[in-house]
Amino acid sequence: IMDVSGRYNVLVHIGNTVKNTTGCVLVGSEFGYLGGNDAVLNSARAMERLKKYVENQPWWLSVT
Repeated sequence: IMDVSGRYNVLVHIGNTVKNTTGCVLVGSEFGYLGGNDAVLNSARAMERLKKYVENQPWWLSVT
């Protein structure tokens, strides 16, 4: 992920809540709540699916 103002080394990784990231993209297959907080759910499973989909090839993520 490139050209994010004020950020470098932005990654895509597993995690469930904002406590698991400092600005990186968390992957998941559902939105829900954990401990009363907004959460990305099924993160590890979603990351495995993403890895299989991109198969170590370059890919683009567009956030608008």
